[in-house]
Amino acid sequence: MKTEIIGDFDLIPKSLPAEGTIHLDLKPIDLMTYWRRCGLTSNFIANFYKLTPKDIKNENSVSTVFNELIENATKYSTKRDSEIVVDLKLYDIQLLMQVKNTCNKTNYSVLKKRLEKLQNTEDLENLYIEEMIKKGDSGQGSGIGLLLLLKDYQSKIGAKFEERKDGLYDITIQVYYFMEEEELI
Repeated sequence: MKTEIIGDFDLIPKSLPAEGTIHLDLKPIDLMTYWRRCGLTSNFIANFYKLTPKDIKNENSVSTVFNELIENATKYSTKRDSEIVVDLKLYDIQLLMQVKNTCNKTNYSVLKKRLEKLQNTEDLENLYIEEMIKKGDSGQGSGIGLLLLLKDYQSKIGAKFEERKDGLYDITIQVYYFMEEEELI
């Protein structure tokens, strides 16, 4: 089985205990059928993690970041016979969001190419403008979700791609999100 890693993956040692964890097993077909469940799950995660000793107030950001991960996993999974496995771990003000799903070779290639582009760009703002112009011209999906996580939120992204014997790919995306307190105006 071939394994590739792109970006910031496994930044926190597995031996470091988390202060809190959530594990979910979801079915992509269920989320596709009831699309609003992606948002409901994201809002639950945000509400759960807003209650910390540091009184985090940016729950909308947590919901947005997690929603991007869960929607991508849902859209690009093999639908009937796969699972989306979610693991969240809190380390003080850093939230590790990990989402694993299974996809076909085409979706693997598209995601790998996008992540490599994100990791190799030096100007995320310019890349965002380029992607928005492309989207306007083609009318198709822009693939800017992960770009926005890097550009607009305090996060780091990494991915692990594992080729399986059946020709499918297991993809694990990790986002490290820093849940700092919002400044009061």
